[in-house]
Amino acid sequence: MAAKRKVLVWVRPDGRAERYEGEHRSLQLEYKETRMKYEGFRACGYNIGMGYTGLVPHYCNDENPCCDLVLLYAKMGIHCYNLLHGKELQLIRVKKYNKSVGGGCVISSYYMTCESKDPAATRGSVRTFQAVVCEDSYNRFYLTCSVARLVGNGNGEKHKKTVRGYGALTSLMPKLPAEDPFKEDDTITSRFYVFKESELQEKDWIRLYLELAVATSNRQSAKIHSLTNLKILKAAMEITGDPNGAIIYIRYEDSCEARVGKDVDRIALVRRIFDKDNESLILVGCNQSFIASAPLEAGSSSSQD
Repeated sequence: MAAKRKVLVWVRPDGRAERYEGEHRSLQLEYKETRMKYEGFRACGYNIGMGYTGLVPHYCNDENPCCDLVLLYAKMGIHCYNLLHGKELQLIRVKKYNKSVGGGCVISSYYMTCESKDPAATRGSVRTFQAVVCEDSYNRFYLTCSVARLVGNGNGEKHKKTVRGYGALTSLMPKLPAEDPFKEDDTITSRFYVFKESELQEKDWIRLYLELAVATSNRQSAKIHSLTNLKILKAAMEITGDPNGAIIYIRYEDSCEARVGKDVDRIALVRRIFDKDNESLILVGCNQSFIASAPLEAGSSSSQD
């Protein structure tokens, strides 16, 4: 019996797509070898109807701008790198990204190649930056950044480490505490640190966490609503038993009626797990009505919207 032949869509490094037929097993092996060699960052082809996950390349330019969600994922990668190395690297733009598809799965992994800059480095120095962000659930805020690196550092670019297992990320979902996290308390026994107004402006990662909490949990809408109308009112951080973990509480206003209706007074809860040994960052969280959550000091809490 003749070997089963399938049609493969192969995307060349220059972005051109080619179609050819070949033996099913042979094409699978060729695809997997190419994907492993370039760690998902190079366009290596994807398949229609072969029953396994492939990578779809997206090239970002003026005619095809990068979508807002991928920009947030790229910023998460930059944030992970800065936590790892104590830097202040900044994202310039996303050049391209490969998105995993197929296998009947709606969640994806994003292999992003970006341009970045370090304000403390030589003026005008632009560096290529790579990041991988994986979704653990659709329309929920469960994200893992497993790769965050500058290209060409000579420090062993291959990503061989395994992200530490935490089981289902749903078990890490933070909950509102019985006491008010935004109540300022300068005693050393306080569980919470309330950020000053100046810190809310300086620490752009607080805004990033809020935008990720909103954007990832509002993907079912056909139209992506702007995140510019999110206004941070207060933010506080709870230190957990894990030295690399923390829970951030962000009270904010969302004036987008299409997203929240009249319930503009909101709170975002974000658990951060930073694993320096494995060079990874996990973010898990949600957003919900602040009015329905109050009074915090009385010990009441509400479920996620």
